[in-house]
Amino acid sequence: MSEIEFFLNNWPNLTLMAKHQGKVIGCIISKVEPHKHARIRGYIGMLAVDNEYRGRGIAKELISQSVDAMIDAYRCDEIILETEVVNKAALRLYENFGFLRVKRLFRYYLNKHDAFRLILPVTEKSSVRSTFLPPLEDAPESKY
Repeated sequence: MSEIEFFLNNWPNLTLMAKHQGKVIGCIISKVEPHKHARIRGYIGMLAVDNEYRGRGIAKELISQSVDAMIDAYRCDEIILETEVVNKAALRLYENFGFLRVKRLFRYYLNKHDAFRLILPVTEKSSVRSTFLPPLEDAPESKY
């Protein structure tokens, strides 16, 4: 099973698509799980927009809807993602949403490129070490 199928099968409600004249022109796939039994973490696993439709705010709208869903429906304390260090447009886009670079991941991708891990802190819990947080109550069950 591919990573995309994994996300689609397990978190279909966090998969959003943009369509134009019946054609899918953009997609964002996300998930939500407990992190270290102390906070709820959202994760943006994939964002893609057809080259022909870039520069029209489609990615911005998909991110906005995904982030809102993870915060409103799942009470996420933080949202994370990774993107290539050389992808300046993606870094600018995510940083405009308030995402912060927290770690450089060397040779992260199959093409051997480095990535930045970015985090969007949502609640105060995102800035406290997990060790110092009480265990979650009523958290969505981790699937894997």
